[in-house]
Amino acid sequence: MAGCVAQSQEDHARRGRLPERGRRGVPVDDGSGPRNDRNRPLPYAHGITGHHIRDGNGVRGIFGEEGRADPSDILVPTLADLWSDRTRNRAWIGQIGYQLAHLGLIGYGGRSRTGDQRPVAVYWDEEHEPRTWAVQNPELYRMPEGAPGPEVLQACRAAHVPPGIDSQFDPTGKISECCSTPVIRFEGDLIEATLLSEPVGETGTTDLLFINYKAPDYAGHLYNMLSEWRRGSWPMSIKNSGVCGHTWRTRSARTATC
Repeated sequence: MAGCVAQSQEDHARRGRLPERGRRGVPVDDGSGPRNDRNRPLPYAHGITGHHIRDGNGVRGIFGEEGRADPSDILVPTLADLWSDRTRNRAWIGQIGYQLAHLGLIGYGGRSRTGDQRPVAVYWDEEHEPRTWAVQNPELYRMPEGAPGPEVLQACRAAHVPPGIDSQFDPTGKISECCSTPVIRFEGDLIEATLLSEPVGETGTTDLLFINYKAPDYAGHLYNMLSEWRRGSWPMSIKNSGVCGHTWRTRSARTATC
């Protein structure tokens, strides 16, 4: 979704102009709402923020800390919360994101869920080795059944040839792989495993799976929106969307929507 802004500004740049927001910056916005450069909801209107919020003590990061996420910063029920209540927790709820902030896509995902009813909610753990997908908070959420292990990522790394584009901007340290092909492919593996191992579409009601494709946005931040790096990350992320659709079509007809 974040890519919608980048693509729109890129189009403006080709015409020799950028929208006002592109020149002056915009108020902090969330990672979960539909966007374009002229008409998009912002936190002052919808109440859901992105990476930081202001509380009585100043500015701080949202949702606590990685691995111990606390969705109580969201003051209103999310769609997932409301639908979980409406279906009495019968609906399957899941979120595949990249960062702690992407938990805003589902919030609690149903406040009364416990045990195996807990929603799937994962993020990319950059802080620990081996780097892999991790649960947002094991008390509130869970990993999908059959999630691919670090060895799958290692195989992707071994087959990867760095493109050598704008290498002066290559990230280092914990974010060194943030928008690399192996990590993008690894997210596709996780999406596929989730759809094949979880009862998505088997609950008798509409199930919800929220997916964040972070790599194109991350590449735009690091390399510039016009860099070939960002252009390269788009096809891989689109391919992951195709993984979602193809995996779904290979299963018998279900009620959920990818």
